[in-house]
Amino acid sequence: MPTVVGLVLVISLLPANWVAPWSADLAAILWIPLTPAAHVLALVREWLRPELAAGALSADAAAELTSQRDQFRGLWHAEQLRADELEARLREVATLTRPPHQVSGLVLAMVVGRGGDSAFTLDAGSMHGVQEGDAVLLRGDELAGRVAGGVRAGSCVLVPLAHKSTGRLDAVVIPARGTGAAGSRASLRVQLTLGDDGLMNGDVDAAAPLAVGDVVRLDDPTWPESARGTRLGEVVWVGRKDEQPLRGSIKVLPTADPTRASRVSIRTTVDARAAAVPEKSP
Repeated sequence: MPTVVGLVLVISLLPANWVAPWSADLAAILWIPLTPAAHVLALVREWLRPELAAGALSADAAAELTSQRDQFRGLWHAEQLRADELEARLREVATLTRPPHQVSGLVLAMVVGRGGDSAFTLDAGSMHGVQEGDAVLLRGDELAGRVAGGVRAGSCVLVPLAHKSTGRLDAVVIPARGTGAAGSRASLRVQLTLGDDGLMNGDVDAAAPLAVGDVVRLDDPTWPESARGTRLGEVVWVGRKDEQPLRGSIKVLPTADPTRASRVSIRTTVDARAAAVPEKSP
């Protein structure tokens, strides 16, 4: 055995052009006893796992398999979207606040009717605790509008912020996180009115430290307490007024777009002190 191992090591160190002419013939001679067994094993392999012949799968079968694949892929994506929607609804519930002496509830509703940009019908009403003036939100805290009068037992009407009846809104501009001087700037109160371009306009002091990207939140006493602090939009333009050089102006892009929403949440408010008073017996 040591002699054979030494011979193999010596042969492996020789140049390939010296070894190849005679080693190939020697390998062929040594392989002859194994050839019958290799043929038998090859036949067994073909019997156990036959090769797929070319053209065995017809074009119709291939098209059917492709169709089924695309169908199940679409179902998978639909389930993913449904799971994302459920997560968003859970986040809405997590953002629910309870002001002092008030009990706030969150009613999830679907948009079942659309009247252009003026009104939207929701499938929630007085039987769910919805009242006139309740705030309607998207994605947790984005203010989309409020409930109009004439609430029915099982339905109500959403009046969006873009409606002409909204009027002026008292709001607070909060510095956005990540801006350079956000930590040194304080919030600023502003009154907003809806413009013809769909943006909300507000007048501010020309020296006010405002920046594009600042968040605007509602702080209007004419709205219910449950709507206070909800997000109106973000500042997209800061400049000066041409007719009043000492006054500045901002434009705010509304965050919520009810025209593209299928689900909303309604924040209902009930005075806990009034609810605690028992009804008088007749």
